[in-house]
Amino acid sequence: CVPLSLCPCVPLSSCPCVPLSLCPCVPLSSCPCVPLSLCPCVPLSSCPCVPLSLCPCVPLSSCPCVPLSLCPCVPLSSCPCVPLSLCPCVPLSSCPCVPLSLCPCVPLSSCPCVPLSLCPCVPLSSCPCVPL
Repeated sequence: CVPLSLCPCVPLSSCPCVPLSLCPCVPLSSCPCVPLSLCPCVPLSSCPCVPLSLCPCVPLSSCPCVPLSLCPCVPLSSCPCVPLSLCPCVPLSSCPCVPLSLCPCVPLSSCPCVPLSLCPCVPLSSCPCVPL
């Protein structure tokens, strides 16, 4: 279903737009993912787009990270991008901080920066864990 703000709650086949918060109102063939707020949590293979807040609506093979708000908590090794709000979609090796919303509490050896909302980028010894 799509939200009533777009049209009555109907199967997407009957109203093939996605919300403008993801991309312009287009046929789903052009942007085949709906946000999980519209449907139950499904395997990413069934919903091959990432939100436009991360990168343009593209197959996951082109931008292999989805935000944890879209899927269950997974190891960062399975989700090697950081959100564009931090830096462009790149391997973590190129931008070694992750936002707290992306991962559970991990040793800083796995994530050598902490977000600036906590404190500046610091060495491991100063803050050994990233809180949830």
